[in-house]
Amino acid sequence: QAESGGSGGISDTQYLLMFDMDFKLKGMKWVGNVCQKLEIMFEEVEEKLCQDAKFVESQVETVGVNVNKFFAGIVHDFLPPSCTPPAHEIDSVHL
Repeated sequence: QAESGGSGGISDTQYLLMFDMDFKLKGMKWVGNVCQKLEIMFEEVEEKLCQDAKFVESQVETVGVNVNKFFAGIVHDFLPPSCTPPAHEIDSVHL
């Protein structure tokens, strides 16, 4: 076995194996860190998408209520008075 000068009796092969293991461990740690950062980023994106979806849902509901009131008003304007329900019933109509 060839001894490395000044390496405390460790052979070149042992040194290479230790270097290889150290390199693999550092590589695995690096990959783990990257995966963790990606996971955090994906969670933040998912949270933002959920917030945006809730906002859009709220806006759609608001538009739906306004459209409902708009068309109820149009129907009220075109129906003869004998067919028109009282005003409190128009506000409570849901499509």
